[in-house]
Amino acid sequence: DKSLQVVLGTAGAVALISAAENPTKSAFSFYNDGSLFKSLYMPAGGNKMPIKHGVTDIEEMDSYGNVHTLENLHMNGLEVMDFVLFAAPASIQNVLEIINWKKDAVKIFALHQANMSIVNTLTQRLKVPSEKVPLTLTYFGNTSQSTVPLTLCLEYPKAKEKWDKVIMSAFGNGMACASGALDLSCTHFCEIHEL
Repeated sequence: DKSLQVVLGTAGAVALISAAENPTKSAFSFYNDGSLFKSLYMPAGGNKMPIKHGVTDIEEMDSYGNVHTLENLHMNGLEVMDFVLFAAPASIQNVLEIINWKKDAVKIFALHQANMSIVNTLTQRLKVPSEKVPLTLTYFGNTSQSTVPLTLCLEYPKAKEKWDKVIMSAFGNGMACASGALDLSCTHFCEIHEL
């Protein structure tokens, strides 16, 4: 709908994972708060409310003049921001402790590019230099699940050293947050192709 289309982009990403002869250590952290699911969700679709012409596509106008249907994504931006600013730093700290890395040893923090305010605030809360937290949404907008791989593909050619310590963190629908600590020093990153 009009209230969200200005912040969203469209992209896809593919990762091919294979076994290594000398595997490296990795760590992951997952967090969900289902009580906040209405903060960012699409009411219609799936088994709970199948899309049905004349039922789920009825247009209603909100107090800001935006037209919505049950088939549109609904978001309460302040609730999403509150969740992210609590969950993402905790999730990142958790993976750092699991893998026993210090923040200053991490080469890049690839964060979901929801919006500039969230990325900048997370950078401050994490107390890491902004050059370690690329801001790439100016190139693509918020492409949902693709922002982290797009950020990695865009930033890798600029890297001055191997990415042996990488933190990735994403958040969104559900409300959910997941973070990973990985060694990507042997990873091949492809060019981004625009269609």
